[in-house]
Amino acid sequence: MSIYSQIKTLLESDAILQVYLKSTETNKKVFFHYPQSSIEENVPCITYYFVETPRDYKDPLTTKDGILYIDIWSKNNLNDIYDRVLYLLTTLSFYNGLSQSIDLFENDTQIYHKHLQIDVIGG
Repeated sequence: MSIYSQIKTLLESDAILQVYLKSTETNKKVFFHYPQSSIEENVPCITYYFVETPRDYKDPLTTKDGILYIDIWSKNNLNDIYDRVLYLLTTLSFYNGLSQSIDLFENDTQIYHKHLQIDVIGG
């Protein structure tokens, strides 16, 4: 199963996270790219993407195979979502730790945005 499938399945199948995201049966609020439709109907939500380290550039002494980026978007406090996502990530075999977490605020939309960078091994 690809990293994309594993992340989507993990985040969409967790009942606690889905409550935090205020999801519906037709909108689980976990996206590969930020959705084109209305911001109001999609926040809070999570987006993600993966950057694989090309084989030619991998250091033979390291096991890092790439970086997974996860973004959390919310108009309110997003700490519960953040804590749950981190907990869920620790259950994945390819998770090798959180290497960066950045808090942002989008002035134009008034949305809080947390950008996570996760080291991936064996993904």
